Amino acid sequence: MILIAGFWGFRSHLLSPSSSLPEIDYAGSEAPVAEKLTQLRKEVERNPKSARHWGKFGVNLYVHDFQREAIPCFQQAAALDQKEFRWPYYCAYALSEAGSPEAFAWYERSRALNPNYTPLQVRHGQALLAAGELEKAQAAFQAALNGQPKLPHAYMGAARMALDKNDVPAARAYAEKALALAPQFREAHSFLAELNRRSHDMAKAEHHLQLAEKLPAKMEMPDPVFAEMIAEGVSSFWHRMRAGRYLAAGRYDQAVQELQLALAARPDAEAHNNLGMALQYQKKFSAAAEHYRQALALNPRYVEALNNLSVALFETGQTEEAVAQVGKALQIDSTLPDAYLNLGTFHNRSGRRKEALHAFRQGLRHAPEDMRLAYQLAWLLATAPEAELRNGKEALRLAKTVCEKTANRSPGALEALAAAYAENREFEAAVQTAQQAQQLAVAKGQRQLAQEIQARMQLYKSNKPYREERP
Repeated sequence: MILIAGFWGFRSHLLSPSSSLPEIDYAGSEAPVAEKLTQLRKEVERNPKSARHWGKFGVNLYVHDFQREAIPCFQQAAALDQKEFRWPYYCAYALSEAGSPEAFAWYERSRALNPNYTPLQVRHGQALLAAGELEKAQAAFQAALNGQPKLPHAYMGAARMALDKNDVPAARAYAEKALALAPQFREAHSFLAELNRRSHDMAKAEHHLQLAEKLPAKMEMPDPVFAEMIAEGVSSFWHRMRAGRYLAAGRYDQAVQELQLALAARPDAEAHNNLGMALQYQKKFSAAAEHYRQALALNPRYVEALNNLSVALFETGQTEEAVAQVGKALQIDSTLPDAYLNLGTFHNRSGRRKEALHAFRQGLRHAPEDMRLAYQLAWLLATAPEAELRNGKEALRLAKTVCEKTANRSPGALEALAAAYAENREFEAAVQTAQQAQQLAVAKGQRQLAQEIQARMQLYKSNKPYREERP
């Protein structure tokens, strides 16, 4: 979204429709956006005393990058319906984004109407903290922590307050509680990395920093009322955003619908690639490949689309073309771990295990922290049917590393370790490790994997290593 710094000056008195309805320049707006905003403006003109119509117009202005024009609409809605907290809440957020000190009065007004809405308390605390109003910020965050549900963003606000007071133990405890609620919270990992750096625990600092670098820059706070506003978006941006959430949640039909709407509004390489992914998750590989090709027509150097296309082609039996496409991706970016992972997998499943080993080794050389590559290499070195390709000692070293990095909580990693023990003829350790892997697979609901581990465990009990079948 576009942020408007230093914008303020609105008042909360009731304005006449003719003076308060903003004039909108739709140049550069996508057609669905212009159409919707035009229609909503007409509805306000027909219903000038309706808070709902003013508010909905403001909401749609805001989400479609007309934030400045949205503010007087929210204020008009709030003046017409002084019991609805949404309108001052939306107004406060928009003013806060714009850098206006008037935001604080609107936050207070909204909290007076709905004092128990936790996301509102957190957003108010964040705005106060940014403005240096520390005592008021602390009160807002404490109210959020006392409420339901418990939000990781509230704990992070409290963590920053504690650090500002040089209470490092409390800051650490709050950040760790945030991570307990949301392990993918990049801000919390970055915060803990900084705390550990200050205390000279560089190993922990590096651990959190590496985790943070793999996570999205921002994690949205659960906020049903704010989500109502976001749901109004009809631009390609919002369709892609909603599709991303549906993909992450495994709701592929809805992701496909959103991405089709995004492409109808504006053809885009990323949207074609994401639509291909949604179709691929539904095992519609041919349709997925077509969208990857359309993405590449718009951006021939789109390595993610090349890599994804290679998978779709392999799944439809076009092995050589799949290898060629992943090769193109590596020509553009020779360090891409996913490309090496796919290339090794294509070779392995085609019976070309020597080439697979080479691909996994190359990938691990470029990405030594990528445990997916280490796992694949360990498994192949322990279980390849060709004696000249096996290396029990290296397999054991790699498998132990993978288990350590996954805190012995991955049944697949433990299974690889069991296979490596068996290759080194340490069958008692192989059986014990396989039992641990099987129990973990059962606990995670991975029944098929548990059955496969059980079958291999019988080999280890008979003092026999496991060998992959030749294709």
